[in-house]
This record gives sequence, structure tokens and C-alpha cells, in this order.
Amino acid sequence: MLSELIVNEITKKRLTQAGGQYVEKLTIHLVNFFQKISAMPVRKQFMKLVHLSSILSADSVEEVEDYIETAKATLEFGFTFAQIKDLLMLRTDIPADSISKFTETA
Repeated sequence: MLSELIVNEITKKRLTQAGGQYVEKLTIHLVNFFQKISAMPVRKQFMKLVHLSSILSADSVEEVEDYIETAKATLEFGFTFAQIKDLLMLRTDIPADSISKFTETA
């Protein structure tokens, strides 16, 4: 699926917060485009990409923790705790010690 291909390509990159925000902006445009041209709901097919872009655009590890709690309560979340830590390691502007302090939430 297109969404999985995009996720796989993004996870090969290193980004700053600005790069994460750009990915988030492009993700919104992509989802909106497919919603316009499809009679079927497409948001669910792009959920993993939406979650990825939200994690990569976060201000801090704490913001990611808050986002995960909200996402788990309302949606099917597409990443494991280890994968989330790996995603945070893609951010060049978040200190590794902040990421190592990142703890799994219920």
C-alpha cells in the first residue's frame, strides 16, 4: 500500500522538527487528495502515516507521550513502544538522553 511505502521511506531519513512538520503538512495534503478522489473512506489507510508525521513533528518527547496516550484512547495505534523510540531517534534535534528517558505508557 502507498502509505506503507511512504512510511518505509521516511524512516530511512533523519529529520529536525521542521522536517517533521513538513512531513506532517504533506501527509495532510496527501490524505485530503485521496479523500477528494475516492468514494471510499481513506483516512484509516493512512493512519500509520498520520501517526508517524505527528510523532516526527512533536516539540518534545513529552509531547509525544501525550499524543500516544490520546491516540491509544481514540484510535488503533500503529506503532509499538520500541518503534516509537526508533522514530524519535530519527530526530536530530532531540537529545538521545531525552529519548532514553522516554517510558512506555499504558
